Amino acid sequence: MTSAEYLYELNQIFKEKEWDKKENYSNVLNSLANFHGQIIKDPQECKLLLDLLKNFHWISFNEYYGLCNTLIEKFINSLPPPKGGKYKIYLFPIIKEKHEKNTKSGHFIIYIFKALISNNNIINNFEIEVIDLTRFSELKNLNLRKNEYLALVDDFIGSGETLTQCIDEIRANNPSLLKRINILTLFITRTSLNNFKRYSVFYNTDIAKGITDFYIPIDAINKTKIMKQIENRIFNRTWISEYSLGYDQQECLINLLRCPDNTFPIFWGKYKKTVLNHVKPPFPRHNE
Repeated sequence: MTSAEYLYELNQIFKEKEWDKKENYSNVLNSLANFHGQIIKDPQECKLLLDLLKNFHWISFNEYYGLCNTLIEKFINSLPPPKGGKYKIYLFPIIKEKHEKNTKSGHFIIYIFKALISNNNIINNFEIEVIDLTRFSELKNLNLRKNEYLALVDDFIGSGETLTQCIDEIRANNPSLLKRINILTLFITRTSLNNFKRYSVFYNTDIAKGITDFYIPIDAINKTKIMKQIENRIFNRTWISEYSLGYDQQECLINLLRCPDNTFPIFWGKYKKTVLNHVKPPFPRHNE
């Protein structure tokens, strides 16, 4: 595939997915345009990259409000009518205990949820009271009544590692809450959706594995080899050993306010310096 052919296909994807309307689309487009000859070296690699982009989810800041509105309404509409006409919902970010003092994506989603509900605190003719909690210690004495609910919140659940640690910490502080957990996330991998099916999980979109779930097995094996061939060429061996195919090999195709490390690292990772001299990742997680 020539450079001109690659650029034509790339521009078509941007138009079809309306990425040319994104806030910083020109930076992303320029980065992906520079992939040809630097990141990708042959027609098979070009074809794989373009296929991945066709299934890629690029979520910009302006889309969060609408996604959060859809999600919170989906959750509230699932609840039985409250006695007394009022719900009380406790929101808690999906975090690890060691990150309690940090601002994480779950805090941002909670902020939007609170804004949405404060603007319209009566849904289906029922009043809603929202209380946000930020410390695991605040859950110790929480005793949920019939019209009260606990929701663990984030914008994305990838491998489920953070969610598992969050639930383990809740178990250590107040095991009675385990049967009352609701999980609210804008996006979740199909792997985690299956792993946490014992809980009530509410989400906008489930994220498939970018290679494994889109190709028949024999083709998936070949595509995986091609991707690893690219990774071994552009990343340091020690670094890529942890993030090959995305953290926990989740093969995600998604960018949010910050690109998840479960996404293929070709889109966000820390390239070798010799590569960085020519091209930057389209959705960098690192400042280097």
